[in-house]
Amino acid sequence: MAVVCRPACSDDLARADEIVVASINELTERRGFGKMASSRPHHFQAFSLADDPEGLWVADVDGDIVGFAWSWVCGELWFLAQLFVAPDRQSDGIGNQLLGKSFAHAATAEHPSRR
Repeated sequence: MAVVCRPACSDDLARADEIVVASINELTERRGFGKMASSRPHHFQAFSLADDPEGLWVADVDGDIVGFAWSWVCGELWFLAQLFVAPDRQSDGIGNQLLGKSFAHAATAEHPSRR
C-alpha cells in the first residue's frame, strides 16, 4: 500500500477534518485530558483551497486519506496551518512526505515569480 501525496480537492476537506479531530483527541486522551476537538466548518480551508490550491495536500492510500497538510501563501508570507496524520498511520513517514510538499510550497513564498 503505497502512500501517494496529491493536491487536495474540496471533496477531501471533510475527511481531512476527521483526521485533525481524531489526531488531537487521540493525543489529549492519551495524556488524560479526554476529548477536546470536534468537527468545525472548514471555511478557511475552503477559502485557502480556492485562493492558493498548491498549499493543500493529502496523503492517500488506496483511496483512503490518511494525512493532510495545509499551508497558505500570501505575498511573501508562508503559513503552515495544519499537518496531521491519522493516529494509526503515524510513524510511517507520511508526515515527512506531506511536510516536503509543504516546504516546496513555502519556496513559492520566497520567490513569488515561481508561482
